[in-house]
Amino acid sequence: MSFRKLFFSIFIVCCSILANAQDSMYYESFALPKAPDDLISPEVLPDRRVTFRLYAPNAIDVNLISSCFGKEIDTSPFGTSEGMVKMQKDDSTGIWSFTTLHPVYPNTYIYYFVVDFINVVIDPQNPNDAWNTGSHYSVFTVGGNDYADLYLDNPAVAHGSIDTIIFYSKTFQSNRRFTVYLPPHYNKNKEYPLLFLLHGISGDEYAWLSLGRVAQICDNMIADGTIEPMIIVMPNCNVVIKNENEEVSTLSSNILNIPKQLSGLFERSFPEIIAEVESRYNVAKEKRYHKIAGLSSGGFQSANIANVVQDYFSTIGLFSATVWKGQIPKLIAESDSQDYYISVGRNDPVSWSLSKHFAQRTQKKHYYITFREYVGGHSWKNWREYLVDFLETYY
Repeated sequence: MSFRKLFFSIFIVCCSILANAQDSMYYESFALPKAPDDLISPEVLPDRRVTFRLYAPNAIDVNLISSCFGKEIDTSPFGTSEGMVKMQKDDSTGIWSFTTLHPVYPNTYIYYFVVDFINVVIDPQNPNDAWNTGSHYSVFTVGGNDYADLYLDNPAVAHGSIDTIIFYSKTFQSNRRFTVYLPPHYNKNKEYPLLFLLHGISGDEYAWLSLGRVAQICDNMIADGTIEPMIIVMPNCNVVIKNENEEVSTLSSNILNIPKQLSGLFERSFPEIIAEVESRYNVAKEKRYHKIAGLSSGGFQSANIANVVQDYFSTIGLFSATVWKGQIPKLIAESDSQDYYISVGRNDPVSWSLSKHFAQRTQKKHYYITFREYVGGHSWKNWREYLVDFLETYY
């Protein structure tokens, strides 16, 4: 064997050994040590700057990625730009920290840490987290305006409760899931209005609770008398039923099955969900107390469900909905037609045109339309505001 062949043979073997060693190193489980009990993260300061902290004494590098950066990384005054900043380590405590240079605009935001360049970590000090677009985030809220104050956990008001329900669907021949918000002091002997609230293509039955802040919004609005107590049901709208809790990315499942996802199967199964809800909770019987709303693809599904269950819902809410020409309501009777609430951002490239045209076509068929146009795009910032306005309008 020539020297050149021998050299390359040894080189390939060494590379293979190193590659295997790297695989073992890179994919080993990662865990942080337990943080001090008094460590606070995130901490919203009186001037609305925010301090993030992470106890990682053995880390060599920690970065913070968040959607709260406005002036930190660009000239946006609204704190809605996502970006990354480096955190600083206190060697004496092992705590990494970063405080925003500018006040953060009132809203709800996501964030996470990247430790030693490859380990994505949600904040162990923060119990609020969310799955979205197949990723796991920590969530926090900065109050300071009429909307954002509703998103805060307010210890001064009574809190509702959350149920997670699993039931068997004959349509799917498998178990299905939905979550339920019950108002404070829920009384099983009292009848309550019912709202079905549907997530978008990247969510599941927890999306409206984690990123939509539904429980906080309702607790605060019920407490100040803006809305009446109600039951809110949030189904898993995915045809592929597994979610992040079962270690399967909802978004990737949906993207790979979009034709099936939007085939109408979920809509045709909806009477099963209604029956399951009514068997468990004391829902007001009259149609005027039954409403449904959804964001993006959940709006698409809400519009179609209103056609499948034609005599059940009085109001259909479409938040940045992807509604098409074929989804014009089938009912024409002016005396008992449904109301449509349509909200969309002027800068929404996904649904602005679709929403405008749907409103025009539906109005021509003698439906009552409430149309709201907001500043902003296809984002949770808008959808939370749409929900608040929807609740104020109809409850």
